[in-house]
Amino acid sequence: MKRYKVTGKDKTILIKKVAEKLNTEISRIAYKTIEESSDKVVLEVWIKEESSENLKTTLISKEKVIVNNSGDIKKSNSTIKEKQELENKNIKEKNDENIKENKIKLSITKEGVYLKINFGDVPFNEVINLISERSIEAPEVNKINQAYENRGENIKIAEYYEGLYVSSIIEIIISEDKMEAYMNFTEPKGLELPKLKDVLEKIREFKITYGIQEENIIQAIKEKKYNLDIVVAKGTKPVNGENASVKYHINSVARKNSLKPTLLDDGKVDFKNLDIIENVEEGAILAEKINATKGKNGFNVFGEEITAKDGRDINLSKGKNTYISDDGNKIISEISGMVSCRDKKISVLDTFVIDSVGISTGNIDFVGNVIVKGDIMPDYSVRATGNIEVKGNVEKAALYAEGDIVIRGSFFGKGSGKVEAQGDVILNFAESSTIQADGNIIANEALMNCKVYSQKKITVIDKKGVIVGGEIKAAEGIEAINLGSNRGIKTDIEVGNNPQIVEEQRKIELEIEDMIKKMQQIEKNIAVLSKLKTAGQLEPEKEDFLNQLISAKFITTKTISDLKIQIEDNTEKGNEVKNATVNVHAYCYPGIKIKIRKGTYFVKEELQNVKFYYEKADVKFTSLV
Repeated sequence: MKRYKVTGKDKTILIKKVAEKLNTEISRIAYKTIEESSDKVVLEVWIKEESSENLKTTLISKEKVIVNNSGDIKKSNSTIKEKQELENKNIKEKNDENIKENKIKLSITKEGVYLKINFGDVPFNEVINLISERSIEAPEVNKINQAYENRGENIKIAEYYEGLYVSSIIEIIISEDKMEAYMNFTEPKGLELPKLKDVLEKIREFKITYGIQEENIIQAIKEKKYNLDIVVAKGTKPVNGENASVKYHINSVARKNSLKPTLLDDGKVDFKNLDIIENVEEGAILAEKINATKGKNGFNVFGEEITAKDGRDINLSKGKNTYISDDGNKIISEISGMVSCRDKKISVLDTFVIDSVGISTGNIDFVGNVIVKGDIMPDYSVRATGNIEVKGNVEKAALYAEGDIVIRGSFFGKGSGKVEAQGDVILNFAESSTIQADGNIIANEALMNCKVYSQKKITVIDKKGVIVGGEIKAAEGIEAINLGSNRGIKTDIEVGNNPQIVEEQRKIELEIEDMIKKMQQIEKNIAVLSKLKTAGQLEPEKEDFLNQLISAKFITTKTISDLKIQIEDNTEKGNEVKNATVNVHAYCYPGIKIKIRKGTYFVKEELQNVKFYYEKADVKFTSLV
């Protein structure tokens, strides 16, 4: 089999011209690259034998041919030994740098699979393991031995088979918000794993420039995390600025949500020291604004800036007898008096003190706090924009406060007495009364045959601590020492539903029904008059009436829409309160109906030290720990 040495500028064109000169097909041309540069290619070429018998590479003289760019073949004498020496020299020069960096180098090219082992301590089993791991097809053991013995030389140990060796495919995935980029790479077959530079080059193709996670890439390649989405770039989310807030220099704001009597060591409740009044001096700073902060912009993986929102500013709202400082950042008291906090406004109020309420005083309606040193007589009322404190008894009277109501004596409602507070209600004893509070309701001794509604908790835990008869509803829970009586008096208990919102929803729904009926009548009249107008038979005075009906329709439509929005708002607030319970420390008697959220339980036997709770649409009970 003759071999030729050919020279040209392009390998593909060179092989084509050799095939033409040798009058054979390109597929039958075999070649080996001797030298290759940007402007010159030197190949050793031959025609493939029909048989697979190996040919010995001996020192037999061969004809050396050079195919120039014009396709001419020039003959010259050379030997296989000379060719191999030249090849070895070129390989050695090309791989000198790699020899210093790698102990074992396995190169797979279309010319074949080459093995080079550097000088130094290289265990033979490491060589075998590498070849095995790379799934090299049909390696020649004698060639492997040759490479191991001839350190630094590039020895061909196997042929290259098309389709057998597959490179790893690197895929880059971008998240929808452009804040993360992922790499997914497949397992290579017979070829090396991708390198960091390969992945970075792929990332650059996608114009990803920000937040590149090189450590993630290196670890994923090292641990061979094939076919997994690996984060290779992360953006920085924008950080919105903090909204302006109010810092209070008074205790009333914090204490407002935790107002309750002190439980003494002996188990009794201290009604004498409630600290419901906080006094301030003229010129006192009541609150100050903490200014809003600027937002910090972020960047996505493409380096595009994401604008952050600046914090929202607020304006301080002053209440009665206060003013706002010139810089707009402080609320200051104009007078000496008692602090009251309502609807995010701070006021300083005077306090009205009276011995008793009765025939000599008439009804009381005061802007501020009211302190009654004695009793409130039947059929009188006391109204206050602040708190009401009664040190005596209240009989069949009405008390209304935008703050808290404290009755240190007893409240005998006689069926018509009523107490309403936007804050807490604290009293000693109540009978046949209606008590309503936006906050907590705390009774010292008993609630008997009362209607009691709290948006927070109802507590009766001093002395006998009895709740018996009537209707008792609290959004967050009810706690008593004794519930009901051994006479089986009917008592309705309900927790977990906000009584105020439930009642408000009911009223709104009734109002919507009325407005819909009104709308139907309006539309009926409009239809009749519009028919006359279309026929040109509408009288001038009825034209004005039609216009009024149309305006009424628009107004009614808007009203119905607003009412529906109110229902949606109430729904968002939530009628149901999770974790609401009924706790009874001593006895719970038959005759009690307990409703928690959507579940109902009728007490049919005497229970002790029990907690009722809601679970899986039902009311259950367990021992009170």
